[in-house]
Amino acid sequence: MVLDMAGTTIRDDGLVEAAVSIAVDRVEPGRVVSEADFVQARGKPKRDLFDVLFPNDEAASAAALEFFEGAMLDAATRGPARAVAGAEDAIRDLKLRGSKVVLTTGFNDAIARALVRTEGWTDLVDAVVTPGVDVRGRPYPDMILTALMRTHASDVRRVAVCGDTVSDLEAGNRSGAGFVAGVLNGAHSRDRLETANNTALLDSVSALPDALLQHPGSA
Repeated sequence: MVLDMAGTTIRDDGLVEAAVSIAVDRVEPGRVVSEADFVQARGKPKRDLFDVLFPNDEAASAAALEFFEGAMLDAATRGPARAVAGAEDAIRDLKLRGSKVVLTTGFNDAIARALVRTEGWTDLVDAVVTPGVDVRGRPYPDMILTALMRTHASDVRRVAVCGDTVSDLEAGNRSGAGFVAGVLNGAHSRDRLETANNTALLDSVSALPDALLQHPGSA
């Protein structure tokens, strides 16, 4: 099971938008980031967002990313538990069925692991995969395929992917995963999620275990 973090298993509560706004303001005081920019960046590495916001200015983009990651790490470290309702129960249910559960995200490794520690999920999930030098972020399939290797799974068709953005679904489709689900309580609307091929659109990740029972051959 490859599950997205922010918007799927962990509530965002505006943390990402706040951190982006802080970062952009530090680089270009007074600048406001549009909602359209946030929506386009959802599910993708945040470096891509800052490259768009500061085109042809690598130094400004890199500085904004550094400020963003500092703000997010601070929020992730000191913030209260903010799991999506039913997410932990769903993960435990999947684990009881013998599944490996891997979390993926566009955040860097330090932020991702801080969020997992804050939730108390360090011993619950089997791995956390983030973009890196040899692992491209969504919509590329790299994180899903890395999860496959880290858990020693033998068949990508037995992988289930669940996320709240079109990028999550595109990555799942490109990986060859047998079950690719979107959740409707995150960043992207049903209309946006329906633009990508999917096995199911769920109210939230809490519905994932039951949805998988209806597709026993896919995951």
